Amino acid sequence: MEGDERVVSHIIRVISRLCRTCNGTEACSLCIDHVNSVYQEWKKNNTGGFFFKHHSKYESEIFENMLDFYSTIDDSCKFVGVCRDLFQNEAKVNREMCRRIRHVHNKTYGNCCEYSNTCSKKLNDASELLTHLFTHEEQ
Repeated sequence: MEGDERVVSHIIRVISRLCRTCNGTEACSLCIDHVNSVYQEWKKNNTGGFFFKHHSKYESEIFENMLDFYSTIDDSCKFVGVCRDLFQNEAKVNREMCRRIRHVHNKTYGNCCEYSNTCSKKLNDASELLTHLFTHEEQ
């Protein structure tokens, strides 16, 4: 399974790099469709049991690559969808992922957290950051 996940991560990362150069072309829409199908298939196979969720060493890398991909193509709805998957899967959120989530949050919703001390404190914790992002989506 981990070998498959390594391939999934690599496919997403490479296509994300391609989309940086061909943004808006017909080829880019094919790449988007391909990444979406690869991610959905991985997600379907990655769901663990009710009591035990298997976390591979590539899981966070796949989520990070998906966040990078949707950030690259500027699709905040799909970006938040990956954030929901990340949260529900209880995957490890690294510093780069937090930085990217904060960046998309600020770009999409403005710097709402600059004006609220309680909100700024919440954004230091990954789960609080994700919950905060979902709060914006519900409004």
